[in-house]
Amino acid sequence: MDEDHIIGHYRIDSVNRPNCPGNKFPWNRLFDDLAKDYLFHWAEKYIDKCISHGFLSGYPDGTFYPENPLKRGENARILSFIIDKFIYLERKIKELEGKLNG
Repeated sequence: MDEDHIIGHYRIDSVNRPNCPGNKFPWNRLFDDLAKDYLFHWAEKYIDKCISHGFLSGYPDGTFYPENPLKRGENARILSFIIDKFIYLERKIKELEGKLNG
C-alpha cells in the first residue's frame, strides 16, 4: 500500500475520478497511523501522549508491543527521563524565583 494504490484507488486522479481524495489528502499521516502496532489499543491515546512528550520512543523498528510487560531497562529509561525533566523544571523555577525576588 502506498499513496498511488490505496483503499480502492489505483491512481490519484481527482480529475477523472471525482471521489479521489487527491494529492492534498494527508497520506503520510494515514500511513503513520496504519503502521502503529498499538492502533485501536486501549492505551493508544496515552502512548501517543507519551511519545509527544518524549517519554517513549518505541523499539528501533517503530513498534511498541503495548501488551508486553516493560523490561527493567525500559522502566529505568522512562524513570530517568522523568527525573531529568523534574530536575530541569526545578532549576528553572529557582531561576525564575531569583529573577522575581532579585
